[in-house]
Order: sequence, then C-alpha cells, then structure tokens
Amino acid sequence: MFPVRPRHIRVLYEPREFHATLKERISRAKERVTLSALYLGATEGDLIDTLTDALHRNDRLRVRVLLDFFRGTRPTRYAGGMASSVDMLGPLKQAFPHRVDIALYRTPDMGRLLGRIAPSRWNETIGVQHTKVALFDDQLLLTG
Repeated sequence: MFPVRPRHIRVLYEPREFHATLKERISRAKERVTLSALYLGATEGDLIDTLTDALHRNDRLRVRVLLDFFRGTRPTRYAGGMASSVDMLGPLKQAFPHRVDIALYRTPDMGRLLGRIAPSRWNETIGVQHTKVALFDDQLLLTG
C-alpha cells in the first residue's frame, strides 16, 4: 500500500476509456513508458503504433514491457492471421534496440521440462505474471 490523495485518483469505467488513456499517456510521456500485463491482445496494434510514434518523436523516451512468458508467446488468432505478443512487439524492439526492453516472466514453478511437455494453455494454469500496471514518467495507472 502507498498513500494517495483521493483527488489524484481518476476512475476509468469503460475499456475504451482505459485504452484511450493508455494511448494518450504514451503520447505525452517524456522519458519512460513501462507496461506490465499478462499479454497484449491481437487487437493492440494501435497501441504499438502509438508507442512507435512516441519513440520516433522523442529520442529520450525508453519503453519497457513485462509480459507473462507463456501467454506472451502463445499465438492468438486475429483478422490478419496468428501472432503472439512477442511477435507484435518484435518490430518495435528491432527498430529501437537500445530504447525498448521486452521482458518475459516465467514462473519458477514451471520447470524447463514441464514447460516443454505441457500443452500451451495448460502451462498457464501453473502460474502466470498477471500484474496490470502502466507507468508514464511519474504517472501510475493501476488496473485490475
């Protein structure tokens, strides 16, 4: 827990409002954007476009993304085919190798052997990294 004044809290009621806030805060960030989630959905291309635009506009901006290893590497079907979160973020890392960091958390409870033999969706039942946090410079966005 950390103290926060009620006047500094803004509640986002709709997924659309949350998504728009993410994009707006990414666009305004001066030094850092840190995103932590289970995975990026296959429809998050516009979020990656917003990150790309922000990195092009601001040479000081650094982006860090933390995703769950198993969910972040599992391909998801979308209109253009199949892609995982890592597939979607790969071009961003390639374009800005020194300013974009992508980390994948793999639960220690899922040993290497078990991780290889368990079906892809089953390994997510052992444990996942599921924090939902976004940091834009000194502004924090918690979701749940």
